Amino acid sequence: MNVLSDWKEAEYFVTQIEQAYAPDAVVKHNVMLPVIGEQRYRQCDVVIYIGKEPRATIFIVEVQKRGSKPDINTFNGWVEKMNEVGANGLICVSHVGFPESITSKVLNKIGPKVKLVTLRENAPNDIWADLHLVPEIVETSFEIDIKKFNRPVYFDDSFKGPITIKWNEPILSNTGKAEDAQPIGVAINNSLNANDPHQNLPPDAIGQLIEVNLNLEASDSTPLYIHANEGIIKIMSWLLTLNVRRIDKVKPITYSKWEYKQEFYEGALAWIATTEIYLGDIRNNVRLIFIPEDDHFRTIMQINQ
Repeated sequence: MNVLSDWKEAEYFVTQIEQAYAPDAVVKHNVMLPVIGEQRYRQCDVVIYIGKEPRATIFIVEVQKRGSKPDINTFNGWVEKMNEVGANGLICVSHVGFPESITSKVLNKIGPKVKLVTLRENAPNDIWADLHLVPEIVETSFEIDIKKFNRPVYFDDSFKGPITIKWNEPILSNTGKAEDAQPIGVAINNSLNANDPHQNLPPDAIGQLIEVNLNLEASDSTPLYIHANEGIIKIMSWLLTLNVRRIDKVKPITYSKWEYKQEFYEGALAWIATTEIYLGDIRNNVRLIFIPEDDHFRTIMQINQ
């Protein structure tokens, strides 16, 4: 067994889980913990400390060697070690899963104090990104600089004059009614949100200023009108050349409690997270289900107000 490699994989996983709701979690390797009431120690592969010692919450992590599932006797030894050192929880890590005897014992007898984790040999490192459990929302906005207004393609070519445009004045509608018109800035933002020009760029390009040719187009079902020069002009399309920068702001969502456990879902041992979150004054009960598949977790979100 490559102990250092296994420890690093275990550390990577447990920090994704534990630091999600305990940002001050500290992970230590090859720790000798004292046995309660005895003058001896037990060796632990990985130990997680949450909070300040001596009142820290302690989880021990046991890593099974590659290529084989832990048997029930090995597992019982891990549980005994957890109890002997007075740890608050046990995380068991295997590369090839666990036998039914162990999963059944965890689910039916021990409960959420013990977590079973399977690390896949060829799984990409970002497989665990789906397990970041801090409730949060990403607000996206765009910084826009208009380089060029091209001449609109009019529905008929009878209009020849120039158009006066102001950023915050209503100018575009799909109905031809002045009360439905919206500023050009709103129309551009709506179009960028619907078809983000950054979505096919590499991650390091997000946040950079890029040039975008944005074509506002009418269709058979959705006409397009310009409200300008004290009149209404029906157009077919309008090409704008922009400099655009996408700005993402991650904001935490207020939540009142967070529960985390494992249970069988669709025949697989899944990770289940439940919480109550607040969007404004509205309380939502959220259940996140992470189902392990070949090289990723399939995520199901269930929301009830």
